[in-house]
Amino acid sequence: MSATYADRLSDYPNKGVCGLAEKFDTRRALECKINKLAQLVRQSRHTVVLTGAGISTAAGIPDFRGPKGIWTLEEQAKKKEKKDPKRRKLNGRTDADSNVATGGGTTGKPNFSFIDAKPTYTHRALAHLVSHTPPGEEEDGRRFLHYVITQNVDGLHRKTPDLPRSSLSILHGCVLTEKCEVCSREYIRDFEVDSIAEQPTGR
Repeated sequence: MSATYADRLSDYPNKGVCGLAEKFDTRRALECKINKLAQLVRQSRHTVVLTGAGISTAAGIPDFRGPKGIWTLEEQAKKKEKKDPKRRKLNGRTDADSNVATGGGTTGKPNFSFIDAKPTYTHRALAHLVSHTPPGEEEDGRRFLHYVITQNVDGLHRKTPDLPRSSLSILHGCVLTEKCEVCSREYIRDFEVDSIAEQPTGR
């Protein structure tokens, strides 16, 4: 998670259970689930996918509550600060936060740039399912996947080729997107914009 984005989030006391270990299926269990999912998608006449932070962890972007999630690391930094109240503050951040921002340390807020992130296999697979018609279904225009909805602000769905904007809803805005107030055209920037959720930026 980009530290600049994380700093914009409203603070609130209960962020749920943070830091739980990830669970992994056995190969056999995973194959069974994949086959079941494939069967459901083939049988479905209208499939919609909702994605969250977990889809982007393979791109190097931490989630929120995972073992190295933004809120998990934040909570760890607060606990360390309580144990050592003499910890020096630098511009409102602890030494540990500063270490993370410069690439060192293991607590505080990770400083990963959304700009550097690349779409994962999952992003590309979803785009492929949206843009391809099942064999033998060409005439009625049926697709495997009709629509993608994302809670993510990282812009990875926007960067993914073959995923039309008309097949994507971005619930919380995108830190790389600005929209013209006059013509409504969207611009993908090579920098993080100053606001999220399409708030005015002055450009």
